[in-house]
Amino acid sequence: MALAPTPIIVDRKTLLLALGVVACGACAAACLAGRETLLLGSALWFLRWPVAALSGLLGLGAVRGRPLLALAALATAGALSAEWMAERADRAAPQPVPARDAFELTLVTHNVLFRGGDPERTVEALVAADADVVALQEVTPAWAARLERSLRADHPYALLAPREGALGYALYSRYPLTGPAALRAHGQGGFAQCARLELPSGPLPICNLHLSAPPLTARLRAQEANARTRAAQWERVKAFLDMGGKGPALAVGDLNTADHEPLYRRIASEFVDAAGTTALLPGRTFPNPDLAPLGPLVRIDYVLARGGVQPVEATVGRDTGSDHLLVRAVLRLRGAPPHRASGPGPGSRELLRRPGARARTERITPL
Repeated sequence: MALAPTPIIVDRKTLLLALGVVACGACAAACLAGRETLLLGSALWFLRWPVAALSGLLGLGAVRGRPLLALAALATAGALSAEWMAERADRAAPQPVPARDAFELTLVTHNVLFRGGDPERTVEALVAADADVVALQEVTPAWAARLERSLRADHPYALLAPREGALGYALYSRYPLTGPAALRAHGQGGFAQCARLELPSGPLPICNLHLSAPPLTARLRAQEANARTRAAQWERVKAFLDMGGKGPALAVGDLNTADHEPLYRRIASEFVDAAGTTALLPGRTFPNPDLAPLGPLVRIDYVLARGGVQPVEATVGRDTGSDHLLVRAVLRLRGAPPHRASGPGPGSRELLRRPGARARTERITPL
């Protein structure tokens, strides 16, 4: 008489622990291996700590009697934590600038919305921000006319590149703007307006950005292609800012890049994010809650600085009629204005505000 096979009894707790450890490990491995892609790089940002915490709990639950499972779970949590620490260590750190020898510059960046919204409210917000430099995106000819009426009196220097649609730009400044240039792909609209700010502390390159907007589709291939386009555009912006060496520089505007994306991590390894370094939880900038009930959901508008430029304050202004919110930053630069002790210097706000101060407007020739 044949003996019946002995049934294999699997402990349910062990099985559940093993499945949990394998799932967490597979998720972590996929995200870490693909962290340079839009999908998996963003997933890593969102899932890192939930998966690490769950792996840690699974490891603690498996410590008694299941050492291999515990080791695997804790290894997953450790790998995710180590990747986060390496990313943080790779981020550019602001260089402290002593206040006594510093020159402070206020800057506003805003996507004004080329069509619709509430232009009058947006203009009021720009004037109320009282910034030394105003960098604007989606500037149409109609918007250029509004800006000339509202900002010209207090900003004698301007670079205007209006265009119908979403790819027009404007830079307004209380300090001279020189060397204007536009960066664009062949046969397409520009994605950056660049120039040099001639400040009392010295020249400072600046680029006013509007990187390619993600397509309105859920197709992963199209989203990944857009992410690659934005990365290529950023490399051209950085190449422009690097032409004089890797010294102080500003990159501001609508990057259409959320702070959980791989491109942001690449940018933050060299440029200091003004809002990210001055606030524990930087304010989201899109969409405007007055136009979209669930907004703001993401942060895609930035003030980025490099070299001897220290962000000391960054705020998000909600009182605007655009679909984006306004970002205002206070930056501290090395080198004080030359005649601060005896009176206003040649580039100071007081001189530029006086009646009869020379106004200058240039239009940009694309590169």
